[in-house]
Amino acid sequence: MKRAIMLCLILGVATGLSACDGGTEETQGSSQTEQGQSLQLPDVAEFAADKSDQVPIDLSSVSAVAPYLGKSSSMPHQGMHFNFRGDGVFAQQLEPSKYPAVYAVEDGVMTMVESLHHNGQNDRYGFSIQFANAGGDPVTLNYSLEPFIPEPSPGLYAQFILVKNGQSVKKGDQLGYLYVPPGLLQGPHLHLDVNIGQSKYPPALFSASAVSQMQAKFGDPGGTENGTPLPACIGYKIAASENPFASAASECLN
Repeated sequence: MKRAIMLCLILGVATGLSACDGGTEETQGSSQTEQGQSLQLPDVAEFAADKSDQVPIDLSSVSAVAPYLGKSSSMPHQGMHFNFRGDGVFAQQLEPSKYPAVYAVEDGVMTMVESLHHNGQNDRYGFSIQFANAGGDPVTLNYSLEPFIPEPSPGLYAQFILVKNGQSVKKGDQLGYLYVPPGLLQGPHLHLDVNIGQSKYPPALFSASAVSQMQAKFGDPGGTENGTPLPACIGYKIAASENPFASAASECLN
């Protein structure tokens, strides 16, 4: 089903200024619009059946995929992971375009673009797409790109981002690249989750064909629970409160 996304006039994408909200609030290394106030987007319930065939990242170099681990799992984690190994494939690369490309899974608007977020030894960067609404709350797909090291040089991660705050995007548009540092056999990954209001949910937006593309990649690291391989699920052992589409628990949410 083709969704029409109607936006208020977005002026000066390069500056992030909107004719509807009067501007943006900026923090160091990031910029944000006021989500949900100027965007007329589909209700999130539409996405329960109308799934995307677009995977979020180039899968060719992915070492493993791990599902969003729900509250009923032995080790809950609020994010789906696409894991990479810095075992030589990217060791000599200098250009961002040589690294794994990251894509828009749905049509929407960039509501957060952050070029650097300090988190101990895991400096990261990322962005969010608002693609739906839910009872007046914005629904965003959040991409956290985590090289799992301190930023090697000031401003490096900004070079791996192709979008700007307030920018309208279409499914399949390229958003940026994941920097995979050389020498790390475990750690670098894309973390993906859906946010509704202030709560996180599994990114259960993918069609059967997209899940099938990912299926061969499910496994270590992060792909087992108590030694048992996890199934090809976007969300695993999801509690009813974590299901974005229904008030029902799910062993394997796709």
